[in-house]
Amino acid sequence: MPDDFELLEAWCAGDRQAGDTLVCAHFPAVQRFFRNKAWEDSEDLAQTTFLRCTAMRDRFERKSSFRTFLFAVARHVLYEHYRAKTANEQFDAAGSSVADIDPSPSQVVSELQWQRSFLDALRRVPAESQMVLELYYWEGLGTAEISEVVGVPRGTVKSRLHAARKRFAVQCQRSKLELARTVQMPGWARDFASETP
Repeated sequence: MPDDFELLEAWCAGDRQAGDTLVCAHFPAVQRFFRNKAWEDSEDLAQTTFLRCTAMRDRFERKSSFRTFLFAVARHVLYEHYRAKTANEQFDAAGSSVADIDPSPSQVVSELQWQRSFLDALRRVPAESQMVLELYYWEGLGTAEISEVVGVPRGTVKSRLHAARKRFAVQCQRSKLELARTVQMPGWARDFASETP
């Protein structure tokens, strides 16, 4: 069975089946990456990410996994999307939140108020913090992989992750959201709640 990079090369050489195999394996994770940050455009942005991978494959040194490469490309696609959405305004991932860019909340989660509050609190932390939390907790990437995705040293990722947890906890408090609640809380959120001071 060819690995992901071999599938990418075969796809670029015209093998549609290789492309379908690669996209099917990773599309859910990439769409999930975009869903909480650009809900209405998540499918288009995920497709753009895969097409961009084909264009950027020669720039990747292959020192890490294909998933790391994929999420690094997805991050660039997301920030291009934000820059286009804000037109002449400057987008700052470290300081701007998704709610700043798109203040009208989408119906992203089910009717349960708790889930809406949870997502709203997550969307109110700066975009870079939200991304680091989701890559770590939802996608299971380690700090070394995240450092490659966001382009900063591993130690910086650790401090950003720590700061992101605190920022998210503050947003949860503002929303009167109990992090310790376990009913209908995703597994990663339970883990997060136990680690947040």
